[in-house]
Amino acid sequence: MERISIDVMMKFKDGDKTAFKAIYVRYSPSIYSVSTQLLKDNDLAEEMVQECFMKLWLNRSGVQVERDLWPYLYVMCKRLCFNVLRDKEIVKKSMEYFQEDLVNDVERRVYHNDLQHHLQLCIAQLPLQQRTAWILSREEGFTHQEIAARMDISQNTVKNHIVQALKFLRDRLSSQGFISLLLVYIFF
Repeated sequence: MERISIDVMMKFKDGDKTAFKAIYVRYSPSIYSVSTQLLKDNDLAEEMVQECFMKLWLNRSGVQVERDLWPYLYVMCKRLCFNVLRDKEIVKKSMEYFQEDLVNDVERRVYHNDLQHHLQLCIAQLPLQQRTAWILSREEGFTHQEIAARMDISQNTVKNHIVQALKFLRDRLSSQGFISLLLVYIFF
């Protein structure tokens, strides 16, 4: 590859746009070729050419006029391409993570809704007194004393109704594979 003359390089370093254009015409096809090989994307390769030459123009004061410009441009191009590839990989991994998290969240909601549905079906099968005590205790948050006053029964009877309801629900839900929901209702 033929080098740009020192005279053109000195003019470029001083901000001469004609000299810059000569450098661009000379090296842009090579930068494009390297970018295309690394990125496998023509549009990104064109962006890399623009990015390389923009950086070259902005950093022209640091260019050593007696040295060949190609190695400098080549290394800059490779670094820019590797940054793009790294950023694309980060975006890809982030998207995979968030998609996986979204799928897991949807699966959890579907599972939770299914559990709730089965629990409500089982609660509907409880005898009236047990169902009432259960609903007042677990769904409405009443104490045993408040339930006893409301149902006009003793606190021990309320406790027995809830214990019997738990036993029934545990048996039904465990036979259907939904025991985890019952644990939520027992402890929360």
